[in-house]
Amino acid sequence: NNHPYGHDKVENVSGVLEGLLIVLASGMIIFESIKKITSKEPIESAGLGFIVMFISSLVNFVVSKYLYKVAKEEHSIAIEADALHLKADVFTSLGVGIGLIVIAIFILKEAWELITSAFSPLLDTKLSDEEIEKIETVLSDYKDVYFDYHELRTRRAGKTKHIDLHMTFCSDTTVKEAHDLCDKIEVAVEEALKFTQILIHTEPCLKKCSDCNIEKGLKS
Repeated sequence: NNHPYGHDKVENVSGVLEGLLIVLASGMIIFESIKKITSKEPIESAGLGFIVMFISSLVNFVVSKYLYKVAKEEHSIAIEADALHLKADVFTSLGVGIGLIVIAIFILKEAWELITSAFSPLLDTKLSDEEIEKIETVLSDYKDVYFDYHELRTRRAGKTKHIDLHMTFCSDTTVKEAHDLCDKIEVAVEEALKFTQILIHTEPCLKKCSDCNIEKGLKS
């Protein structure tokens, strides 16, 4: 026997070769992935391939666990290398699968947000609470020259914010005074919120002006 101590080392050689094959396979996976990403060719039968990949991963996982057990019992490097090979296949498949799932979830999330963002204005959804608060702040700056306001409504159409409301003035307030006040409020709202169109419907107060603490005229 020319190799009295060498025959058992064949398993080690086998293990090294399989390790090199795994490294080579990893390199090919990276290369093909880059090639597929940069290629304009469509991927065919992706759904079927996805199912087969997960089934094969499950089978490889079970087999690799069994091979690791056998390798430990038999002290076999070759069998352990086979187990590692299968384990690498499992992690590779799962990595690709999980990556695809994450990407799919991300795309679905972004698509859903885009759909809801685009669809909400079609139902005349009101402006945000922050935007409405800015409108109310502007109105409160002029609270001493009108009686009250009500039926404040808001909506968005594209980038334009539409606002309308009813505002009550003393019955002896002239049309010009009410008009000038509304103009000032509209300008103030447009300064607070860009791309705004506001419509104010004026109404007379049914109370006597002497009963109100409303100042005549506009704030300077």
